[in-house]
Amino acid sequence: MGASLQVDTGVCNLRAVTSLPCYAEIVPTPRTWLPRAEEILAILKKSSADEFDRTAVEMLFEIQRRTALLLMDQVGVIKHGLRHSVSRTSLLSWVEQIVASEGQELQRRQRVSAQISEDLAERRATRQALDEAGKPARSFAITREILSASVDSLPPEIEITPGRIVVSFNPTDPDTACRLLYQLGLALSNDFDSFLAVQQVGNTAGNTVGPTVGHTAV
Repeated sequence: MGASLQVDTGVCNLRAVTSLPCYAEIVPTPRTWLPRAEEILAILKKSSADEFDRTAVEMLFEIQRRTALLLMDQVGVIKHGLRHSVSRTSLLSWVEQIVASEGQELQRRQRVSAQISEDLAERRATRQALDEAGKPARSFAITREILSASVDSLPPEIEITPGRIVVSFNPTDPDTACRLLYQLGLALSNDFDSFLAVQQVGNTAGNTVGPTVGHTAV
């Protein structure tokens, strides 16, 4: 056959597999195919092939030989003499289980990464605009903790109570004020529900003093 993946025959057998070593005690490799999981599931559901051999698994998941053997071992190998394969239904079920157990974490990491990229791009654009206007931006270090800030993770210099936000800083260190305000803005963007919860507690209590997030600096 040619190099393209064939999935319309009784057995997807692009090249004979002569051996299948046992990799049960080897640490699993990263699932680099997870971002393509929906595409893989669509192919498996549409395919009329009963089985997939190692070469077909390599092409479908875009992985190397050793990783394909590991994957097949996890799915459940079917032996036909020297040729080894996995059933389409078992492979489909296995992929669905992996997506269900690991897909949400992948999506979370992708959202965090996208948010960081967006924030950095916005910061670069703002700095460029200020530079062009002859007003260079203030500079301060941006850490991953700042970019993923939540209301509960804010430092004690930021105090949030119903109807009031206080940011405390040393007047000789205005750059710290810029950093704290930036962190506060990200926390409200990332975790607005928690901010609303603080305000709702104040409304429920008749605008009396409610829970405080953060502490006023001494």
